[in-house]
Amino acid sequence: MISQKYGEERFSKFKSNVNKDMKTFQRTVKDKDQAVYKLKADLKKTDQLVGQKIQELKTLQKKAREDAEKRRKEEEEERDSKGIDIDSIKDWIHQSTDQLLKQQELNDYLKKQMSQREEIEDDMLKEGDRLTDLIV
Repeated sequence: MISQKYGEERFSKFKSNVNKDMKTFQRTVKDKDQAVYKLKADLKKTDQLVGQKIQELKTLQKKAREDAEKRRKEEEEERDSKGIDIDSIKDWIHQSTDQLLKQQELNDYLKKQMSQREEIEDDMLKEGDRLTDLIV
């Protein structure tokens, strides 16, 4: 009788410990899943932002090409008229400089966004590997 009671008591403790371990493991898995979900959401936001910036850059590049074409035509007309307009040249230099600076800023921003995207992807992969190791 005493050994049966002792066995039941041990089994009850074992069962309680297993239940605690399972709950802890389930909480850990849930926390990891939430972290992965958040990382995926952040990556999606970053992707959208990068897409917007790429589109802005393309628009600026198109505008720069159009402006360059316009300047080329103006220069041709000016050469044909055999006159040199110094004010037009100064304006052209200022416009070109401004556009180059804007383009450089956008390129730097794009590089920064791409770097952040790569970091987030690396974090997601590491988190996925860690979750896989926990499950296995």
